[in-house]
Amino acid sequence: MPRTLIAGGGIAGLTAAHALLAAGHDVLVLESHNSIRGSGAVLGIWPPHMAIFERFGLADDISANSINGDQWHLWSRSGEPLRGPSFAEVTAGYRLPYSTIYRPLLNRIIAEPLGDRVRTDSTVIGYAEHRTHVEVRLADGRIEEADLLVAADGIGSRIRGQMHPTAVLVDTEQVAWRGVVDPGSVSLPPRHGFVVGAARSRGGWLRVAGGQVFWVVARFGISGPAPVEVKAEALAQVDYLDDGTWGFPLRELIKLTKADEIHRDAIAEVPPLQSWVTSYVALIGDAAHATSPHISSGAAYAIEDAFVLGTHLAESGDVGGALRAYDLERRERMAWVRANAQAVSKLALGESADYGAAWVKFVGASLASAPVA
Repeated sequence: MPRTLIAGGGIAGLTAAHALLAAGHDVLVLESHNSIRGSGAVLGIWPPHMAIFERFGLADDISANSINGDQWHLWSRSGEPLRGPSFAEVTAGYRLPYSTIYRPLLNRIIAEPLGDRVRTDSTVIGYAEHRTHVEVRLADGRIEEADLLVAADGIGSRIRGQMHPTAVLVDTEQVAWRGVVDPGSVSLPPRHGFVVGAARSRGGWLRVAGGQVFWVVARFGISGPAPVEVKAEALAQVDYLDDGTWGFPLRELIKLTKADEIHRDAIAEVPPLQSWVTSYVALIGDAAHATSPHISSGAAYAIEDAFVLGTHLAESGDVGGALRAYDLERRERMAWVRANAQAVSKLALGESADYGAAWVKFVGASLASAPVA
Protein backbone atom coordinates (compact mmCIF):
# COMPACT_ATOMS: atom_id res chain seq x y z
CA MET A 1 0.00 0.00 0.00
CA PRO A 2 1.55 3.36 -1.01
CA ARG A 3 2.30 5.70 1.87
CA THR A 4 1.33 9.36 1.47
CA LEU A 5 2.25 12.23 3.78
CA ILE A 6 0.14 15.38 3.58
CA ALA A 7 1.62 18.64 4.83
CA GLY A 8 -1.19 20.78 6.21
CA GLY A 9 -4.42 20.02 8.03
CA GLY A 10 -6.70 22.60 6.43
CA ILE A 11 -9.52 22.04 3.94
CA ALA A 12 -7.15 21.00 1.14
CA GLY A 13 -5.06 18.58 3.20
CA LEU A 14 -7.95 16.96 5.07
CA THR A 15 -9.99 16.49 1.90
CA ALA A 16 -6.92 15.03 0.19
CA ALA A 17 -6.60 12.53 3.04
CA HIS A 18 -10.10 11.20 2.32
CA ALA A 19 -9.45 11.16 -1.44
CA LEU A 20 -6.19 9.24 -1.09
CA LEU A 21 -7.61 6.79 1.42
CA ALA A 22 -10.30 6.06 -1.15
CA ALA A 23 -7.51 5.53 -3.69
CA GLY A 24 -5.95 2.84 -1.48
CA HIS A 25 -3.14 4.86 0.12
CA ASP A 26 -1.92 4.77 3.71
CA VAL A 27 -2.26 8.44 4.70
CA LEU A 28 -0.85 10.64 7.44
CA VAL A 29 -1.68 14.36 7.72
CA LEU A 30 1.05 16.49 9.31
CA GLU A 31 -0.43 19.66 10.82
CA SER A 32 1.88 22.35 12.21
CA HIS A 33 -0.51 23.67 14.88
CA ASN A 34 -1.43 21.85 18.07
CA SER A 35 -4.98 21.22 16.91
CA ILE A 36 -7.10 21.20 13.77
CA ARG A 37 -8.50 24.69 13.44
CA GLY A 38 -9.02 27.35 10.79
CA SER A 39 -9.35 31.07 10.39
CA GLY A 40 -12.60 32.75 11.37
CA ALA A 41 -14.14 32.68 7.93
CA VAL A 42 -17.25 31.19 6.41
CA LEU A 43 -16.88 29.05 3.30
CA GLY A 44 -19.30 28.36 0.50
CA ILE A 45 -19.70 24.72 -0.48
CA TRP A 46 -21.11 24.65 -4.00
CA PRO A 47 -23.19 21.67 -5.20
CA PRO A 48 -20.39 19.88 -7.16
CA HIS A 49 -18.11 20.11 -4.14
CA MET A 50 -20.78 18.89 -1.73
CA ALA A 51 -21.09 15.90 -4.09
CA ILE A 52 -17.39 15.20 -3.50
CA PHE A 53 -17.95 15.25 0.25
CA GLU A 54 -20.93 12.96 -0.29
CA ARG A 55 -18.57 10.44 -1.93
CA PHE A 56 -16.50 10.47 1.26
CA GLY A 57 -19.52 10.12 3.60
CA LEU A 58 -19.21 13.67 4.95
CA ALA A 59 -22.11 15.50 3.29
CA ASP A 60 -24.76 14.77 5.92
CA ASP A 61 -22.68 16.18 8.79
CA ILE A 62 -21.66 19.20 6.72
CA SER A 63 -25.26 19.90 5.68
CA ALA A 64 -26.48 19.58 9.27
CA ASN A 65 -24.07 22.34 10.31
CA SER A 66 -24.58 24.61 7.28
CA ILE A 67 -26.93 27.34 6.17
CA ASN A 68 -28.44 27.29 2.68
CA GLY A 69 -26.60 30.02 0.79
CA ASP A 70 -28.81 30.23 -2.29
CA GLN A 71 -30.53 33.36 -1.04
CA TRP A 72 -27.34 35.39 -0.90
CA HIS A 73 -27.99 38.69 -2.71
CA LEU A 74 -25.86 41.42 -4.26
CA TRP A 75 -26.64 45.11 -3.62
CA SER A 76 -25.35 48.60 -4.32
CA ARG A 77 -24.37 50.81 -1.37
CA SER A 78 -27.88 52.27 -1.42
CA GLY A 79 -29.49 48.84 -1.11
CA GLU A 80 -30.52 48.47 -4.75
CA PRO A 81 -30.24 44.93 -6.13
CA LEU A 82 -27.46 44.62 -8.68
CA ARG A 83 -28.59 43.52 -12.09
CA GLY A 84 -27.89 40.02 -13.27
CA PRO A 85 -28.61 36.45 -12.17
CA SER A 86 -28.75 35.37 -8.52
CA PHE A 87 -26.87 32.55 -6.86
CA ALA A 88 -30.20 30.72 -6.54
CA GLU A 89 -30.49 30.78 -10.34
CA VAL A 90 -27.01 29.42 -11.05
CA THR A 91 -27.43 26.57 -8.52
CA ALA A 92 -31.07 25.73 -9.35
CA GLY A 93 -30.33 22.74 -11.58
CA TYR A 94 -28.25 20.82 -9.04
CA ARG A 95 -29.39 18.00 -6.78
CA LEU A 96 -27.49 19.37 -3.79
CA PRO A 97 -27.78 22.92 -2.42
CA TYR A 98 -25.22 25.68 -2.10
CA SER A 99 -24.30 25.74 1.60
CA THR A 100 -22.27 28.02 3.82
CA ILE A 101 -20.37 26.79 6.87
CA TYR A 102 -17.92 28.14 9.45
CA ARG A 103 -14.41 27.05 8.40
CA PRO A 104 -13.19 25.73 11.79
CA LEU A 105 -16.34 23.62 12.06
CA LEU A 106 -15.88 22.23 8.55
CA ASN A 107 -12.27 21.34 9.35
CA ARG A 108 -13.35 19.42 12.44
CA ILE A 109 -16.05 17.52 10.54
CA ILE A 110 -13.56 16.44 7.86
CA ALA A 111 -10.84 15.61 10.38
CA GLU A 112 -12.88 13.56 12.85
CA PRO A 113 -13.21 10.38 10.75
CA LEU A 114 -9.46 10.43 10.09
CA GLY A 115 -8.67 9.87 13.75
CA ASP A 116 -4.98 9.18 14.38
CA ARG A 117 -4.21 9.69 10.70
CA VAL A 118 -3.85 13.35 11.67
CA ARG A 119 -0.72 14.28 13.63
CA THR A 120 -0.53 17.78 15.11
CA ASP A 121 2.57 19.75 16.18
CA SER A 122 4.26 18.45 13.03
CA THR A 123 5.68 21.11 10.74
CA VAL A 124 7.06 20.01 7.37
CA ILE A 125 10.05 22.16 6.40
CA GLY A 126 11.42 20.38 3.32
CA TYR A 127 11.90 17.22 1.35
CA ALA A 128 14.51 15.19 -0.53
CA GLU A 129 13.57 12.97 -3.45
CA HIS A 130 15.30 9.67 -4.10
CA ARG A 131 14.98 7.14 -6.88
CA THR A 132 12.09 5.26 -5.26
CA HIS A 133 10.68 7.53 -2.54
CA VAL A 134 10.68 10.94 -0.88
CA GLU A 135 12.12 11.89 2.51
CA VAL A 136 10.15 14.52 4.40
CA ARG A 137 11.93 16.73 6.95
CA LEU A 138 10.09 18.07 9.99
CA ALA A 139 10.98 21.05 12.17
CA ASP A 140 11.70 18.85 15.20
CA GLY A 141 14.38 16.95 13.28
CA ARG A 142 12.33 13.89 12.39
CA ILE A 143 12.53 12.42 8.90
CA GLU A 144 9.62 10.47 7.45
CA GLU A 145 9.76 8.37 4.28
CA ALA A 146 6.86 8.14 1.85
CA ASP A 147 5.86 7.24 -1.68
CA LEU A 148 4.16 10.63 -2.09
CA LEU A 149 4.20 14.03 -0.40
CA VAL A 150 1.16 16.25 -0.88
CA ALA A 151 1.80 19.93 -0.12
CA ALA A 152 -1.36 21.45 1.33
CA ASP A 153 0.55 23.93 3.46
CA GLY A 154 -1.13 27.08 2.20
CA ILE A 155 -0.09 30.26 0.48
CA GLY A 156 3.16 30.42 2.44
CA SER A 157 4.08 26.86 1.44
CA ARG A 158 7.63 25.86 2.29
CA ILE A 159 7.32 22.94 -0.09
CA ARG A 160 6.41 25.25 -2.98
CA GLY A 161 9.34 27.42 -1.95
CA GLN A 162 11.70 24.47 -2.40
CA MET A 163 10.06 23.32 -5.64
CA HIS A 164 9.97 26.86 -7.14
CA PRO A 165 12.55 28.96 -5.27
CA THR A 166 12.21 31.96 -7.60
CA ALA A 167 8.39 32.18 -7.42
CA VAL A 168 7.48 35.27 -5.39
CA LEU A 169 4.01 36.00 -4.02
CA VAL A 170 2.19 38.86 -5.76
CA ASP A 171 0.83 41.69 -3.60
CA THR A 172 -2.70 42.48 -4.80
CA GLU A 173 -2.86 45.70 -2.73
CA GLN A 174 -6.08 44.42 -1.26
CA VAL A 175 -6.99 43.96 2.40
CA ALA A 176 -9.84 41.90 3.85
CA TRP A 177 -11.31 42.17 7.35
CA ARG A 178 -13.49 39.37 8.72
CA GLY A 179 -15.29 38.35 11.87
CA VAL A 180 -17.92 36.05 13.34
CA VAL A 181 -20.23 37.45 16.01
CA ASP A 182 -23.48 36.90 17.89
CA PRO A 183 -25.72 39.63 16.44
CA GLY A 184 -27.55 40.16 19.71
CA SER A 185 -30.20 42.86 19.26
CA VAL A 186 -28.94 44.02 15.84
CA SER A 187 -31.86 44.11 13.41
CA LEU A 188 -30.94 41.87 10.49
CA PRO A 189 -32.76 42.08 7.16
CA PRO A 190 -34.44 38.82 6.09
CA ARG A 191 -31.93 38.45 3.23
CA HIS A 192 -28.17 38.33 3.64
CA GLY A 193 -25.70 39.38 1.03
CA PHE A 194 -22.87 41.39 -0.35
CA VAL A 195 -22.48 45.06 -1.31
CA VAL A 196 -20.36 46.38 -4.15
CA GLY A 197 -19.42 49.77 -2.77
CA ALA A 198 -17.46 52.89 -3.61
CA ALA A 199 -13.66 53.27 -3.58
CA ARG A 200 -13.21 49.71 -4.87
CA SER A 201 -14.75 48.14 -1.77
CA ARG A 202 -16.93 45.08 -1.21
CA GLY A 203 -18.46 43.72 1.93
CA GLY A 204 -21.39 41.97 3.49
CA TRP A 205 -22.70 39.48 5.98
CA LEU A 206 -24.47 36.15 6.18
CA ARG A 207 -25.96 33.95 8.85
CA VAL A 208 -24.16 30.82 9.96
CA ALA A 209 -25.32 27.85 12.01
CA GLY A 210 -25.77 28.46 15.71
CA GLY A 211 -27.33 31.89 15.32
CA GLN A 212 -24.08 33.69 14.61
CA VAL A 213 -23.28 36.05 11.75
CA PHE A 214 -20.17 36.20 9.58
CA TRP A 215 -19.16 39.60 8.17
CA VAL A 216 -16.46 40.58 5.70
CA VAL A 217 -15.09 43.80 4.22
CA ALA A 218 -12.52 43.99 1.41
CA ARG A 219 -10.98 46.94 -0.35
CA PHE A 220 -8.39 47.51 -3.06
CA GLY A 221 -5.68 50.14 -2.92
CA ILE A 222 -4.44 49.46 0.61
CA SER A 223 -0.84 48.50 1.28
CA GLY A 224 1.67 48.70 4.08
CA PRO A 225 1.62 47.28 7.61
CA ALA A 226 -1.55 46.87 9.62
CA PRO A 227 -2.46 49.74 11.96
CA VAL A 228 -2.66 49.24 15.70
CA GLU A 229 -6.43 49.77 15.69
CA VAL A 230 -7.62 47.13 13.23
CA LYS A 231 -11.24 47.41 14.40
CA ALA A 232 -11.27 51.16 13.72
CA GLU A 233 -9.76 50.51 10.30
CA ALA A 234 -12.50 47.99 9.48
CA LEU A 235 -15.23 50.39 10.65
CA ALA A 236 -13.79 53.15 8.46
CA GLN A 237 -14.52 51.06 5.36
CA VAL A 238 -18.27 50.87 6.03
CA ASP A 239 -18.91 54.39 4.70
CA TYR A 240 -17.89 53.11 1.26
CA LEU A 241 -20.48 50.32 1.50
CA ASP A 242 -23.50 52.00 3.05
CA ASP A 243 -25.00 55.38 2.20
CA GLY A 244 -27.06 55.29 5.41
CA THR A 245 -30.47 54.96 3.75
CA TRP A 246 -31.39 51.29 4.07
CA GLY A 247 -30.45 49.68 7.37
CA PHE A 248 -27.36 47.77 6.27
CA PRO A 249 -26.19 46.07 9.53
CA LEU A 250 -22.46 45.82 8.85
CA ARG A 251 -21.33 48.69 11.08
CA GLU A 252 -23.22 47.34 14.11
CA LEU A 253 -21.85 43.82 13.53
CA ILE A 254 -18.26 45.10 13.45
CA LYS A 255 -18.84 47.13 16.61
CA LEU A 256 -20.05 44.00 18.40
CA THR A 257 -16.96 42.01 17.40
CA LYS A 258 -14.08 41.93 19.86
CA ALA A 259 -11.00 43.64 18.43
CA ASP A 260 -8.82 40.55 18.93
CA GLU A 261 -11.33 38.42 17.01
CA ILE A 262 -11.17 40.51 13.85
CA HIS A 263 -8.99 38.94 11.17
CA ARG A 264 -7.10 41.32 8.88
CA ASP A 265 -5.38 39.83 5.84
CA ALA A 266 -3.31 41.53 3.17
CA ILE A 267 -4.23 39.47 0.11
CA ALA A 268 -1.46 37.94 -1.98
CA GLU A 269 -1.50 35.61 -4.97
CA VAL A 270 0.68 32.71 -6.05
CA PRO A 271 2.02 33.42 -9.54
CA PRO A 272 1.37 30.86 -12.29
CA LEU A 273 3.80 27.95 -11.86
CA GLN A 274 5.31 25.82 -14.63
CA SER A 275 4.42 22.67 -12.73
CA TRP A 276 2.73 21.65 -9.50
CA VAL A 277 4.48 18.28 -9.26
CA THR A 278 7.83 16.55 -9.19
CA SER A 279 8.46 12.79 -9.15
CA TYR A 280 6.99 12.27 -5.66
CA VAL A 281 5.57 15.67 -4.61
CA ALA A 282 2.31 17.44 -5.52
CA LEU A 283 1.07 20.92 -4.64
CA ILE A 284 -2.65 21.42 -3.98
CA GLY A 285 -4.91 24.26 -2.84
CA ASP A 286 -3.44 27.65 -1.97
CA ALA A 287 0.06 26.18 -2.07
CA ALA A 288 -0.44 25.77 -5.82
CA HIS A 289 -2.79 28.53 -6.93
CA ALA A 290 -3.95 31.06 -4.32
CA THR A 291 -5.79 33.83 -6.16
CA SER A 292 -7.35 37.08 -5.05
CA PRO A 293 -10.73 36.25 -3.49
CA HIS A 294 -13.02 38.09 -5.90
CA ILE A 295 -14.72 34.77 -6.54
CA SER A 296 -14.97 33.37 -2.98
CA SER A 297 -14.20 29.87 -4.22
CA GLY A 298 -10.68 29.12 -3.02
CA ALA A 299 -11.84 26.25 -0.81
CA ALA A 300 -13.90 24.84 -3.67
CA TYR A 301 -10.87 24.64 -5.97
CA ALA A 302 -8.82 23.02 -3.20
CA ILE A 303 -11.54 20.38 -2.82
CA GLU A 304 -11.38 19.81 -6.57
CA ASP A 305 -7.60 19.41 -6.43
CA ALA A 306 -7.88 16.76 -3.73
CA PHE A 307 -10.59 14.84 -5.58
CA VAL A 308 -8.81 14.92 -8.96
CA LEU A 309 -5.50 13.87 -7.40
CA GLY A 310 -7.18 10.95 -5.67
CA THR A 311 -8.99 9.95 -8.85
CA HIS A 312 -5.79 9.82 -10.92
CA LEU A 313 -3.95 7.87 -8.23
CA ALA A 314 -6.83 5.38 -8.00
CA GLU A 315 -6.79 4.87 -11.78
CA SER A 316 -3.03 4.40 -12.11
CA GLY A 317 -0.53 2.21 -10.34
CA ASP A 318 2.18 4.64 -11.45
CA VAL A 319 2.48 7.54 -8.99
CA GLY A 320 4.54 9.59 -11.43
CA GLY A 321 2.04 9.14 -14.25
CA ALA A 322 -0.86 10.00 -11.95
CA LEU A 323 0.89 13.18 -10.79
CA ARG A 324 1.55 14.28 -14.37
CA ALA A 325 -2.10 13.74 -15.30
CA TYR A 326 -3.22 15.68 -12.21
CA ASP A 327 -0.82 18.50 -13.00
CA LEU A 328 -2.01 18.87 -16.58
CA GLU A 329 -5.71 18.77 -15.68
CA ARG A 330 -5.59 21.13 -12.73
CA ARG A 331 -3.21 23.73 -14.14
CA GLU A 332 -5.44 24.01 -17.22
CA ARG A 333 -8.50 24.39 -15.00
CA MET A 334 -6.89 27.03 -12.79
CA ALA A 335 -5.52 29.00 -15.75
CA TRP A 336 -9.14 29.39 -16.85
CA VAL A 337 -10.15 30.38 -13.32
CA ARG A 338 -7.34 32.93 -13.06
CA ALA A 339 -8.24 34.56 -16.38
CA ASN A 340 -11.88 34.89 -15.39
CA ALA A 341 -11.04 36.12 -11.90
CA GLN A 342 -8.87 38.83 -13.41
CA ALA A 343 -11.72 39.88 -15.70
CA VAL A 344 -14.07 40.14 -12.72
CA SER A 345 -11.39 42.04 -10.80
CA LYS A 346 -11.17 44.68 -13.51
CA LEU A 347 -14.88 45.37 -13.10
CA ALA A 348 -14.45 45.66 -9.33
CA LEU A 349 -11.50 48.01 -9.75
CA GLY A 350 -13.57 50.18 -12.08
CA GLU A 351 -16.56 50.13 -9.69
CA SER A 352 -18.66 48.80 -12.55
CA ALA A 353 -22.35 48.09 -12.04
CA ASP A 354 -21.74 44.90 -14.03
CA TYR A 355 -19.43 43.46 -11.35
CA GLY A 356 -22.14 41.49 -9.56
CA ALA A 357 -23.55 39.95 -12.73
CA ALA A 358 -20.08 39.04 -13.98
CA TRP A 359 -19.19 37.42 -10.67
CA VAL A 360 -22.34 35.30 -10.51
CA LYS A 361 -22.09 34.28 -14.19
CA PHE A 362 -18.50 33.20 -13.63
CA VAL A 363 -19.59 31.10 -10.64
CA GLY A 364 -22.19 29.43 -12.85
CA ALA A 365 -19.65 28.65 -15.55
CA SER A 366 -17.20 27.35 -12.96
CA LEU A 367 -19.78 25.00 -11.47
CA ALA A 368 -20.75 23.70 -14.89
CA SER A 369 -17.13 22.76 -15.62
CA ALA A 370 -16.24 21.35 -12.18
CA PRO A 371 -15.08 17.74 -11.82
CA VAL A 372 -18.01 15.36 -11.42
CA ALA A 373 -17.95 13.13 -8.35
